[in-house]
Amino acid sequence: MGRSSVFTFQYIAIDTEAGVTPEEFETFVRGEGVHLPLYPGWRWTLLRGLRGERTGQYLMLYEIESAEQRDRYVTARGEQTEPARQF
Repeated sequence: MGRSSVFTFQYIAIDTEAGVTPEEFETFVRGEGVHLPLYPGWRWTLLRGLRGERTGQYLMLYEIESAEQRDRYVTARGEQTEPARQF
């Protein structure tokens, strides 16, 4: 049986009270965010709500090569493992 990807997501809130606009945030992600370190075997995509109750909100979608890769860095309770802290 082959391995299959695991997907997880995280809501991203931008600090509009500090004056950060959605345009500034997206510019940052395109220019600088692509250089953020990621755990081996992980990839991310930034999603933005276009319609409905999530319009203008952001979500980080992570694709992880396998459950084993996920479990190496994140516990079942969503906490970092020792290898994640060392990373």
